[in-house]
Amino acid sequence: MQKIVIVANGAPYGSESLFNSLRLAIALREQESNLDLRLFLMSDAVTAGLRGQKPGEGYNIQQMLEILTAQNVPVKLCKTCTDGRGISTLPLIDGWKSVLLWNWRNGRCQPIKCSHFNV
Repeated sequence: MQKIVIVANGAPYGSESLFNSLRLAIALREQESNLDLRLFLMSDAVTAGLRGQKPGEGYNIQQMLEILTAQNVPVKLCKTCTDGRGISTLPLIDGWKSVLLWNWRNGRCQPIKCSHFNV
C-alpha cells in the first residue's frame, strides 16, 4: 500500500496554498481508495482546525477538511505551531488533535518515503 503524507503550511484564507493542498488530497483519495493518505497541517494552516469558522463567499476550507475526515484521512496539527499561535486550548474540529511531529508515527521517529508537492 502506498503511503502519502501531505504537509500543508498556508493560511486557510488569503492564499490558495491550503486550498490546493486539500484539492490534491481529495483527488488522490477519490482516485485511489487503497492509499494510506494523511494530512499534516503546520504553520498558519493549523488555524483551519478551529471549529465553527464561517467564511464569506468562495471556498470553504472546513467543509473540505470534513470531506477528508469522512473519507478516513487522518488530519493532525503541529502542536508547536498551535502553541505558537495561542490556539492550543481552543476547540478543534471533532476528532482532531495537535501532535508533535516526531510523535505522530507510533511515538518514535521513523523515516518514511515522501513525495513533495509544492502547492
